Amino acid sequence: MGKKQSLMTVTSALIMTGLLLPVVSGAANSNDDYELSPGVEDAYSNLMDDPTVNDALDFIESDHDNTIQDQIDLTEIPAPPFKEEKRAEDYKERFEDLDLEDVHIDEEGNVIGNRPRNGDGPTLVISAHLDTVFPEGTDVEVEEKDGKLYAPGIGDDGNGLASILTIVRAFNETNIHTTGDIMFVGTVGEEGEGDLRGVKHLFEERGDDIDGFISIEPGNVGRITHKGTGSHRYNFKYKGPGGHSFGAFGMPSPIHAMGRGISEIADLETPSDPKTTFNVGIVEGGTSVNSIAEEAIMKVDMRSNDEDELDKLDDKVQEIVKQSVKDENKRGNEDDKISVDPEMIGDRPAGSQPDDATNVQAAWASAEAIGEEPNLTGPSSTDSNVPISKGVPALTLGGGGEKGNTHSTDEWFDPTDSYLGAQRILMTALGLVGVEDVNDQILDEEDGDDGDDDNDGPKIENLEPAEDLDLQTGDSVKIEMDSEAGLHPTFSIRMPLVSTDAKDSSKNEFPMKETSEGHYVGYWTVPSNLKAEGAEPQVMISDKDGNETRKEAEGKLNINIKENN
Repeated sequence: MGKKQSLMTVTSALIMTGLLLPVVSGAANSNDDYELSPGVEDAYSNLMDDPTVNDALDFIESDHDNTIQDQIDLTEIPAPPFKEEKRAEDYKERFEDLDLEDVHIDEEGNVIGNRPRNGDGPTLVISAHLDTVFPEGTDVEVEEKDGKLYAPGIGDDGNGLASILTIVRAFNETNIHTTGDIMFVGTVGEEGEGDLRGVKHLFEERGDDIDGFISIEPGNVGRITHKGTGSHRYNFKYKGPGGHSFGAFGMPSPIHAMGRGISEIADLETPSDPKTTFNVGIVEGGTSVNSIAEEAIMKVDMRSNDEDELDKLDDKVQEIVKQSVKDENKRGNEDDKISVDPEMIGDRPAGSQPDDATNVQAAWASAEAIGEEPNLTGPSSTDSNVPISKGVPALTLGGGGEKGNTHSTDEWFDPTDSYLGAQRILMTALGLVGVEDVNDQILDEEDGDDGDDDNDGPKIENLEPAEDLDLQTGDSVKIEMDSEAGLHPTFSIRMPLVSTDAKDSSKNEFPMKETSEGHYVGYWTVPSNLKAEGAEPQVMISDKDGNETRKEAEGKLNINIKENN
């Protein structure tokens, strides 16, 4: 049965050697300073003592060759960015062959299949992403050499997709009766400019039904990623009249303005903790060496493990870009002005969960249960960013095996003992959703309540707007809610994609006024040159002890999408 062993054996050994110490949130990095709660410890002791659960683990090990063949077959179906349809259709057929219920491809392209149980427990998503980073026409044929598999995307995320299939087969083979439901999903748009579009759509459409989330990425069986690195990506397009380099000398140049901007961006200083970074990754423009360009484009990537620091960096870059245009325009006359159009092409939210959150403990215990060493990794950018940012317990876990040269055409995957990844993910899921007559669910249904979960922060109720609104420049929207009296809440407008010369309101928090006891109201007016579909009003409130709650309104804002009559 591979490396699985009794969790109580592992725990007892730690106690006897004096290594099991109380966990300090934010500081747990090894077995030496991580402690499971009694409830989690009991749940995994019961799971490892259950014959049916052990049969499922045995099955996954025996199914290893089938799983690797699935991984090869799926990898050899091209899935370029925004063109995952062929692989999605194949994956849908595999879900249907495994008798999952309500199998379908949603409007965004995600493949979804459900394993419902008795309806008395939470709903957990187990996902892997269908897309790769490789463009159309890339050779994706898998080559085996010295025990390793070579092909673009063989690990990322062929490993995750195949892991889901063997987990479903294990359920079918052993007929484990979980208390909660499990939704299996192959998402689209996880990579690059896909901007997590698949998982964003999933939570827009099904977010109220989802109480927990697991994303599978290749590699380290003990990996636990429970914090998300946020990112903002922009396409800055500088535009001008253009002209002959000699005849029109002195005319402002989009390329010169862009160069000024790049130079200033390069001199920015950002904190190392929380890690915050920037990069000008692509520059384009010009028609010939003796022409003043009509257009220049730069693509900028900004990342941070903290949403506030990411917003601060975004503000600085926006100001630099605007100033670069002003400075370049000083060279010419009024008729020769250049301009810049910032287009947001990526918005991945940052987020975090406590190191001792119940879902993190479940992931830790599941690794120990199969004899692997768990480890809390640093923040990363995966599909889990979206649920984490919404207050839904979410993890990114390793699918097993060893990997290398990820995102390159000579990517490789070593499948030796990679079944351990699927075993560990199955164990995590069983702990979270519960198994009838074996263990109670660890995951609470109310945990995934869009940020207003069962914590110590003030409750947010009756949040408005509750329905989508269509707004034009100059229109005002009323944000209101009920909570404890005497507090000072704020709200922001989170923009999914922004194309604007106006300041992005997701960077600002606006005050709300207490108009009657415990009832708070704020107003926001649409600025000029702003266009966004599905902007999200979000409120934030803290009590006197600093406990904070954030919640997004059900109603979304469609800004300057419909034409004025």
